[in-house]
Amino acid sequence: MRKVSSVATAGLAGVLVLGATAVADADQSTIRDKRADVLVGSVYDEDGDDFRRMNAIESRASGIDITSGRFKHGKKTISVTLRFARLKSNTIVLTEFYVPGRKKAAFTLRATTEHARATVVRGSTGREACTAKLRARRGENGSVTATIRRSCLGSPSKLRMATTAVRFSYRGGELLSAGDPLSGKKVQSAQKTPFLRSN
Repeated sequence: MRKVSSVATAGLAGVLVLGATAVADADQSTIRDKRADVLVGSVYDEDGDDFRRMNAIESRASGIDITSGRFKHGKKTISVTLRFARLKSNTIVLTEFYVPGRKKAAFTLRATTEHARATVVRGSTGREACTAKLRARRGENGSVTATIRRSCLGSPSKLRMATTAVRFSYRGGELLSAGDPLSGKKVQSAQKTPFLRSN
């Protein structure tokens, strides 16, 4: 469970663990997340040994259980829409953007559901590149949509994306970290889209 620990506890630093690809249709791709796959553990557990997979009821109650993600690469903007079984406040969404020829993310979007804007940082330096429009609808069947200008990412002809949701909470005086990497295949790692071209 070491991978999950690095995702959840270093969420604010934009760390994602990436896995397999999805099937795309033109300039957009949809990934349907595995159900009841939220992982939770203490942020102080460096090895991640104590992280466990929540059951269906716990995953829904966590407020970060993603049900699906839709990624679109348009002419002027790039959009990421996540749907949740139930979305709680103070949820952190991290999306990484990959360009051809680079193994590491070129940019990372960092968003929290309490803000109207998200921050996009450069993968190489961690410095802010721009901000993105953010729209969140909390509650049952909630959703988060981020819209980024293509020019902010250097107007790439094609790119891949991967995302995860993270939320921190206290229980019995202990700081817990819950994470849900969006993936239809794995639990511990986020699934990359294939390369999506600007239409």
